[in-house]
Amino acid sequence: MNIRNTVLTACLVGSGYFAPALAATPDVTGLRADIYSTNSAELFWDRVPNQALTYEILRNDGQLSTTDGTSFYDSTRSPGVTSDYAVTAIDSDGVRSTTATTTVAPFDQVSLQPLHLRGDVYSSTTAEILWVRVPNRDLSYEVERDGVVMSVTHGNSYYDSARTSGAPNTYTVTTIDELGIRHLPATLTLGLFGTESIDSPPATGLKSSVYSATAAEIHWDRVPNRDLRYELLRDDGLSNISNGTSYYDNKRFPGTSNTYIITTIDEEGNRSSAVSIDVPAG
Repeated sequence: MNIRNTVLTACLVGSGYFAPALAATPDVTGLRADIYSTNSAELFWDRVPNQALTYEILRNDGQLSTTDGTSFYDSTRSPGVTSDYAVTAIDSDGVRSTTATTTVAPFDQVSLQPLHLRGDVYSSTTAEILWVRVPNRDLSYEVERDGVVMSVTHGNSYYDSARTSGAPNTYTVTTIDELGIRHLPATLTLGLFGTESIDSPPATGLKSSVYSATAAEIHWDRVPNRDLRYELLRDDGLSNISNGTSYYDNKRFPGTSNTYIITTIDEEGNRSSAVSIDVPAG
């Protein structure tokens, strides 16, 4: 009998015969999305160390894709349409995980959805989730953990010091505007302490050059012998993906300073901790 390198549980089948039952496939955690244009968005999730998994991505209109990585770029979205995605991990024996889901707003609505929701797990009972605020708006953000409201804040993060040890948690952040209107939420599932994938190396050597009232450029150092991508996010939601070591931004607003957030994405889709740089107005 071929026993694979996984945890097996013996179960009785008939008289005197035990067959191995495969352990459950690890759940998909850290599911999040970035929106790039009216018809393109990208999903990201955490890698499970030392596991060869395939991921099935199902969009609510029936489009089905698979990947061995930890991200999925969708360039076929319909403008103005909200998309629901379901991501399921499948191991080498065909055993499927619990499905993780996320909702991605249309491009023209994303300005009031919490942008670039991400999280860090610090211990078995503590974690922090962070997002990028919409600038120049008096917005509140309601934070739920597993369906229970934990906080309402005007900030851009929530520190959770009371997670249940041994259980993943799903966080939902909903924007509430100045009129009390609730907007499309963003969701993120954080796994257990010690199960998160290894970070990609963060960008180093950040510096900026301001050329005019509307143009500036961000530079960083290249990590040698690595095929890395860099995700750039401006504090008003403008985003870009580059495999270079600089980003030229000629769409700045005159008289406005900006914060740029850079996250490295490695060859396997692992994401680094984010680094940022403040660039003054031109």
